[in-house]
Amino acid sequence: MISRRIPRPLDKAFPICSFKGAASLKWRNWALTTLVRSVLSMWEPRVGPARKKDTTHAASTCSIGSPVSRADLILALLASASGRSYSPAQLQKTVFLVTRNVPGLVNEGPGFDFQPYDYGPFDKAVYQEAEVLKQAGNAEIVPSPWGRWVTYAATQAGIERGEQILNGLRGETAQYLRQVSAWALSQSFSSLVKAIYDMYPEMKVNSIFKDAPA
Repeated sequence: MISRRIPRPLDKAFPICSFKGAASLKWRNWALTTLVRSVLSMWEPRVGPARKKDTTHAASTCSIGSPVSRADLILALLASASGRSYSPAQLQKTVFLVTRNVPGLVNEGPGFDFQPYDYGPFDKAVYQEAEVLKQAGNAEIVPSPWGRWVTYAATQAGIERGEQILNGLRGETAQYLRQVSAWALSQSFSSLVKAIYDMYPEMKVNSIFKDAPA
């Protein structure tokens, strides 16, 4: 039975730091050094002006570990579908749900900026990044056989690269991405938009969706 319920968001209080692979080793070293300094500072005499805290990379790297860009996130979501195609609405809503419920996930370059649009949260950067992936040979964007829109899917090379990105995330985070992806792909356009509006009513203020209550 297909569930209309959106997968439960991650507990925002639960750390989703990831220290897998050599790429994130320097961040683990930074975290350990910061912890040691913090403990030692408790025993230092309170003399002179307080030193400015070193928060370099704290917010952006501890949340994920390895840097994740907008294109990386989209590729990870496409790869989690193992070649299945996303409709434009499914891709938009999947990226929205993940970035909304995993703050700090995109920590390299600009993030997404979803705004209420005709059918809920929308950011044109989703399509722009998908085009970048297509040009790199990691995604396919082809006309849909069911209507006047295109579909988005990972190529074999994209699946392999996307799985690498997923494997670089903490287990709970990667699992959440897979769950949201699978849920969105199981929804019709109507049920997808309704579910988003039910959980995020602020995203229907500019809606033209006829089934959406005022």
